[in-house]
Amino acid sequence: MLNHPWKLALLSLAYCTAMQASALTLDVYNHTNEDSTVRVVKMGLCSGHHNMTPAHGESHTGKAKVKLLCTFINPCEAIMYPSANCTGKPVAHLSLNTNTLVASVEKIDDPKYSLAINNNRIDIKYSS
Repeated sequence: MLNHPWKLALLSLAYCTAMQASALTLDVYNHTNEDSTVRVVKMGLCSGHHNMTPAHGESHTGKAKVKLLCTFINPCEAIMYPSANCTGKPVAHLSLNTNTLVASVEKIDDPKYSLAINNNRIDIKYSS
């Protein structure tokens, strides 16, 4: 079946590409005293307690899970909240490319917070 070297090479390439794609994560680092969650605007889905970024903690969400939460809408518009259940005054409105996991801030809703974004990494901090 895989007796031809080119078939084995193609299979190896496909496997490595899939592993690289699945290794991409959205990395959120929370430097505040509040937990953080996001609500996907189109569907109203909250990342919820099991997918939150804890206060003074971090979270790493795989690309497949991001696409699922965003219901395969690209870009994915989301609202970040300083709570474990998407309640309270919003922190910011974000846009996320679900293919690259690169985020951008559309609007800061609460000037108490600042977001530093570098590709697929988001740092949540208090404003200086």
